[in-house]
Amino acid sequence: MGELGKAIRKNKLAFYYQAKISLESSEFVVVKTLVRWTHPTMGFISPAEFVSIAEMMDLINEMTDWVSDESLKKLTLEKSRFTNKKGR
Repeated sequence: MGELGKAIRKNKLAFYYQAKISLESSEFVVVKTLVRWTHPTMGFISPAEFVSIAEMMDLINEMTDWVSDESLKKLTLEKSRFTNKKGR
């Protein structure tokens, strides 16, 4: 499935976050990044399936790097938005 490599390179994987925020400090305690892939013709593909495909096709390091980079960018942006709202 060469389409997974294309999806990684074209930012076609989606992120969903599970965050825990301290009620005392209003700061993030833990944030988990969940990655999902909706294939254009096959629909939703389970992470269990596409991670296995990434491993078999030697794309796992590329996918891991992409997920790390992109999720950190997005979380940094969201954190600044949250901090700005909190400071108003």
